[in-house]
Amino acid sequence: MVHSRRIRALYPNFFGDNLIAYVALRILLYFNGPDIRADVMGICSEDSVRDFKKKKRRETHSSGSDHRAFRVYRDAIPPGIIWSIARRIFKGESLERFAEFRFLASLRPGDLVYAWPSASVWLYRKLKERGYTVVSERINTLVMSSKRILDAEYEAIGLPPASHGLTTGAVDDELACMNLSDYIFSPSPAVTESIVTAGIPRTKVLESSYGLRDTEILPPRVDFGERGDKPVTAIFVGSVCVRKGIHLLLEAWDRSGVTAKLTVIGRVSPEVADMLAAAMSKNPNITHHDFMSDLKPVYAAADFFILPSLEEGSPLVTYLALGASLPLLVSPMGAGGVIEDGKEGMVIDPHDIDGFAQAIKLLVSDESIRRRMSAASGAKAPAYTWDKVALRRLEALKGACPGHFDPKAKR
Repeated sequence: MVHSRRIRALYPNFFGDNLIAYVALRILLYFNGPDIRADVMGICSEDSVRDFKKKKRRETHSSGSDHRAFRVYRDAIPPGIIWSIARRIFKGESLERFAEFRFLASLRPGDLVYAWPSASVWLYRKLKERGYTVVSERINTLVMSSKRILDAEYEAIGLPPASHGLTTGAVDDELACMNLSDYIFSPSPAVTESIVTAGIPRTKVLESSYGLRDTEILPPRVDFGERGDKPVTAIFVGSVCVRKGIHLLLEAWDRSGVTAKLTVIGRVSPEVADMLAAAMSKNPNITHHDFMSDLKPVYAAADFFILPSLEEGSPLVTYLALGASLPLLVSPMGAGGVIEDGKEGMVIDPHDIDGFAQAIKLLVSDESIRRRMSAASGAKAPAYTWDKVALRRLEALKGACPGHFDPKAKR
């Protein structure tokens, strides 16, 4: 009898079907198959995760494939009244540590452990003491790298570096966890570079990507050249903060002198609020909207996407731009390892303000370039649906840990 191999993931966070929890749920969902059972444990969850708790569910893709998966998500603390009590009893990181105790107790010999951010050094050490193979997920560049980038940027614009919240303690803890990992999933070349630069062997890195739902691949664009009086519109989507390069975008937009529309979508960090308000006051074509749960109309109405990020992993908003067949004007970090300069868009150093300004002018004025890049963007999107992304990741795991997936191996 062939027994199922288990991949047990922990992301000690509160789960909703959004942000990084959404990513974890999709990857674990599509890891499941006839001889593999995969799930993820979080601290607790909201209603949007309910379907992922079911013992069986079916998901059909536009490609025609019919995917069956067993329970994908487990709560460390059941929701409802028990969750309410737990929040009163536990303080600070205690909830995360309680989830780690529950997770550790749920493991059995032979499980492959998949640790997501916030898992502690204590847990990694316990896992290694007990002989588990541990695979880590890094969603951004290592803290050592992101802290260096943000220290320099905050100082350059006159903000106290410590205000970005990244500490030397966080650097040390993450490096300890990465050194205890057997393998590390990296979603982009920038993340890989940060891992290797930190002195971690390149052989530990499993290069991958993130993705999008097939329902987020919108119909091809057909409105080029039929705009009437509608202005060309660029969109910035994400946290409106220094890390995402909003200050650099506003300067480049002003320098470009275009009369096009810039729509900024996302929650505004306090350190850039005055800067954004001043830009909108000066230029009425710059508008801001807070966080939106449904971004499809925003992407569908845009002409190109712009993201001059200073630090990223592989931003989900970039994949959504591919799905909407948008040309992309991005930094190397904003490209997330999936955008090729001159093909789906333009990849420019975020500090090259003149370069960004010229690219903005070109994308606004040249409809033929937008059309060409739009076609390339839309053509690439289907390769990054979550089922395909998870399959590539699973193949990487099988290559790295063949013994774990050998049906003849003893459990």
